[in-house]
Amino acid sequence: IVTLQKGTPFSVFGGFGRAKLVGDPKANSSTPDRFINPSAFVESTSAADQSPRNFLRAPGIADVDFSLFRKVNFTERTGLEFRTEFFNLFNHPQFGFPNNFCCGGDFRKITTTRLSSERQIQFGLGFTF
Repeated sequence: IVTLQKGTPFSVFGGFGRAKLVGDPKANSSTPDRFINPSAFVESTSAADQSPRNFLRAPGIADVDFSLFRKVNFTERTGLEFRTEFFNLFNHPQFGFPNNFCCGGDFRKITTTRLSSERQIQFGLGFTF
């Protein structure tokens, strides 16, 4: 199963509601430590100078899940099935949301990953009768 998904839209907040946009929010921003350009925002002072709602996107999801099955029959009625399943097969990091509160120390940084996004492997053995 291959899952490719865009990130969730979000807004940047600061001052009076959403922060004021004064530059390019994606300039020089490609790493989890600097996901948003911090110089593109200043705190807003009124509702008229706020940035658009939900105009930025958090990192998306790129995930590959894979499974293998093998069934061996001993007789007509009995058999053994072995299964192995890999979740996030290539162990691609799935980053969370950046800190979207303008003008703070951690503004622009992604400090979390999505819950249970690391590679997981499980095995199963079943006897049928």
